[in-house]
Amino acid sequence: MSRPRFLLTSWQDFGAGSVQSVHNLAEGLHERGHDVRVATPAGGVLGERLRRSGVPVVDFPFRRGWSPRNGRELAALVHREKIDLIDAQESRDRKAAILARRFFGVRCPLVISRRQLSNTSLVQSWLYGRAADAVVGNSLGVAQSIRGVPLEKVCVVSSGYNTRRLGAAPAGEEVEALRRRLGFDPSLPTVGVVARRKDQGALLRALAILGRPVNVLLVGVERDAELARLEAGLPAGSRTAFTGFVAHPRPYWHLIEVKVLPSYNEGLPQALFEAMTLGIPVVSSIVGGTPEMIRHGENGFLFENGDDAAIARLVGTLLDDAGLRARFVEAGRRTALEEFTVAAFVERTAALYEALLAGRPLPGRLSELDGSRGMSFARRTG
Repeated sequence: MSRPRFLLTSWQDFGAGSVQSVHNLAEGLHERGHDVRVATPAGGVLGERLRRSGVPVVDFPFRRGWSPRNGRELAALVHREKIDLIDAQESRDRKAAILARRFFGVRCPLVISRRQLSNTSLVQSWLYGRAADAVVGNSLGVAQSIRGVPLEKVCVVSSGYNTRRLGAAPAGEEVEALRRRLGFDPSLPTVGVVARRKDQGALLRALAILGRPVNVLLVGVERDAELARLEAGLPAGSRTAFTGFVAHPRPYWHLIEVKVLPSYNEGLPQALFEAMTLGIPVVSSIVGGTPEMIRHGENGFLFENGDDAAIARLVGTLLDDAGLRARFVEAGRRTALEEFTVAAFVERTAALYEALLAGRPLPGRLSELDGSRGMSFARRTG
């Protein structure tokens, strides 16, 4: 009997954490002997990386909106490649898959995956729920944000981090050369955010409240008008660097003493996994799946969005307490390397696919999970 063939689709093809999760899943399925294809736009980061890993890639444009042409061409791809299951990862490809099923004769199971909190309208979410056989959140927090979908279709499959993405550790001389190039003061600690545009302004406001000079490293963003205005309010002696997009950020990580993630929309952030794997203490917003990764006061700190004073207090506590930093480093590494592995992510996803194809109950259904895993910050620390 031939192996079932899975098609992952993603119109996003750049260096975001959610795209890295798609890469991890496709590569992991391929390495474990599953027959997998990925449809993504030509020339993007995702397709190029997957081809280097030996994963078959189909160039697909994924036009905006509810494009009938998308649906027709995706249906043709499904029939041509003899696809047995579709897992749609992003908004445009979800729409294309729904159109392919509704109007162009696609009958195979459809999974809709979400890697950030759902902000889809109730009507559109209801439509997704009717069209899909399963809607998967990459954390309990994300799954709980999905509205309008029958609970028996909502599942949780936690993402994992692929440590191979980090690459080789840089030499000490390379890190010191980078420090000099950025103009950082070696006598000051460095606080950083490694992420595309989130709420980096919250960190700058918090450091103004903290009131002591530090090096501030913002990897993944350019200096814009808002950030420049907040930068001007930092304590005298502070040094700042904005790098823009960096394809290989590992040397920058080695400059950071405390990693902060101020964000209003996350699933299980890859940047937090990177920091914890590399032994950098983390301070993060309570958003999406971050409370499932970070146990406040044990392997990191959590703060409520909008509470800049809390960020200042928590960063200051870590900078002042070397023993606490060491405890967070040890516990954070264990969390990243033992609790959120790519192997488990791939195995759970494959089990979901197999259950759908066999007509069995779906594993990881939201209705069967312990809701305490996603309990509020107040309940967890009160």
